[in-house]
Formats: sequence, structure tokens, C-alpha cells
Amino acid sequence: MRPLPLLHVVLTCTLSLDSETNLKIKQAHTSTATLDSPLALSQLAGQLRSEQPNNSLYTFEATLSMGQAGHAASSSETPLGPDQMLLRGAQLRNTGWLYGLVVFTGHETKLLRNATCVHRPLPRLALPVGSTC
Repeated sequence: MRPLPLLHVVLTCTLSLDSETNLKIKQAHTSTATLDSPLALSQLAGQLRSEQPNNSLYTFEATLSMGQAGHAASSSETPLGPDQMLLRGAQLRNTGWLYGLVVFTGHETKLLRNATCVHRPLPRLALPVGSTC
């Protein structure tokens, strides 16, 4: 038995996100893989229902309801997971282009919600006079 070829695959480098140098595979869901032209995308109408913004970089749950523009009654539901999500800061490798949908922006991104404040110690000259620290 031969393995099936991977279609509509994107390779990403997440070195700046998690310090891992290996490429990660992201793949279009089979129901959206045929949307590979501006014409196909222009005829698409739908709605994305996703989890609330959170700080978990390795999980994602959403449902994409799709149909043709002007035909809301013929929509289908597609579950989306972490394999269909690219995080802000990920770099595409061996991939010329892709179409995507932005889910969270600004301070709502998983990356910014996962960021922790780094407290740098104050130099001794910046401490109040008379401090014993």
C-alpha cells in the first residue's frame, strides 16, 4: 500500500515562537482545499465560530460554515483544529502562497496572550536612597 500524497500542505518554521528548528506541516481541510483561486474565493460566503482568545499555542477549535454567496441555505460545517492554524510570526517554507482567514488580531492573538512580562532587575543606582536591597 502506498501512502497518499499530501495535498495543499504548508511547511512552517516556528523558531521565533517556540525555539524549535524543525518544520511543521499544516494542511488545508479537505472541504476548503479546492478553494485555490480568486474566483473560487469570491464565490464563498460563510461564518467562523471559534473558541475565545486564549494563550494555548497548541490547541484551536473552530467551525467554519461555508456556502456560496447568495445561497445561505446550502452551507456546510467544517471543523477546524490546530493543523489548519498558522500562528502570528510563523514563517512559510517551501510554499509560494496561500489563502487564509485571520481569526484573532492585536492583543487577542494566541502569541501575545501567551507572552509573559519579563521583569528586569533595577540597577543599584536606580534603587531609592537608603534601600538595603
